[in-house]
Parts: sequence; structure tokens; C-alpha cells
Amino acid sequence: MENLIIVLSALLKKNTDDNFDGMKINIPLFYCGIFSMTYLFPYFSLTSMNPSSMGISHPGIVPYQKFETADTPIIIAVANNNIWNRFV
Repeated sequence: MENLIIVLSALLKKNTDDNFDGMKINIPLFYCGIFSMTYLFPYFSLTSMNPSSMGISHPGIVPYQKFETADTPIIIAVANNNIWNRFV
């Protein structure tokens, strides 16, 4: 959690300080991996099923995946009902 606070603090400083010249942030890759899997832990705990590879889709946000079109694939990521209403 403290790593997230560090990143948010750096972003806040960047947006509020005109003289901001960057900041070195040292966050272990292990923590980044754990943080990116936060939705997988409850899924496994509740279902006892091992999560499978999902590619670019997401199990909790629908639609959030690649769709084939006549000429090129597109990715649609609609995170909530308000965004869905604007999208459609």
C-alpha cells in the first residue's frame, strides 16, 4: 500500500509543481506483480478454481476485450454503466 502512496504522491507533485524535474521511485517488481493480481486472489478463494489466462480480457469488467471487425480488430473497455451509456 505504501508503494501506491509513493506513486500517487509523485503524480500529485508533477501536476502541482511547475519546477518538478522527475523523481526516482524504487518499487520491487514482486510488489507490482502482487498488486496486479488483486482480483485473482478473491476469485480463487471463493471458487477454489485456478484462474486461467485471459489475454487482454478482464473477468470483472464487461465488455473489456478484443472484438474482430470487418477490417481490423478493436478493443472495447467499458468500466461502468455511465461509460456504457455514453459509449452506446
